[in-house]
Amino acid sequence: MIYIGIDVGKTGGVTILEDEKCPLVYDCPILKIPNSNKKAKIKWKNTYDIDNMVKIFLPYKRRQVSVAIENIHPKPGEGTVSSFDFGRGLGLWQGIVSAFQFECTMVNPQMWKKSFPELITDEMLKIREEGKKANGKVKTTLNRKFKELAKTEARFLAQKLYSDIAGMFVRKKDDGRAESLLIAVHLKMEKK
Repeated sequence: MIYIGIDVGKTGGVTILEDEKCPLVYDCPILKIPNSNKKAKIKWKNTYDIDNMVKIFLPYKRRQVSVAIENIHPKPGEGTVSSFDFGRGLGLWQGIVSAFQFECTMVNPQMWKKSFPELITDEMLKIREEGKKANGKVKTTLNRKFKELAKTEARFLAQKLYSDIAGMFVRKKDDGRAESLLIAVHLKMEKK
């Protein structure tokens, strides 16, 4: 059985766990395209590279594969453009997985994170409690800090679990890789 974890989003990742082999970890394939908005300061924008998203799965076409896709939802205060973009990525991954006829599970972040209690530190628990009492900008700041710490802990845990590829989870922006790895490990634990 091959287990694949997908952290949705343009900064997300894909991890493939096969037997006792070293995991294969990919960034979400992205293309830079010219920005059609003439007034925009940014000349290029990122979009999903559907061809390369498909190519990740081609070697497993006729294999027994189980995929877990992180089931994300828009949160209050998130912009409509970013929410739409996340939804687009989610739909693309679901469509690709369906086209390959792989078994697919949608997994909420809270669900897969429960498999790894070490992701929650004392500092994070303290921030969560403070956030319950706070409101407005303070609450937003605390939530942002909690999320940032959670992503850092995901990178640290990925490094610890797979020290052979620890270098893939060093940078702050590698959190999508780390979370895709943890989603794949969660799926494997659930299926065994």
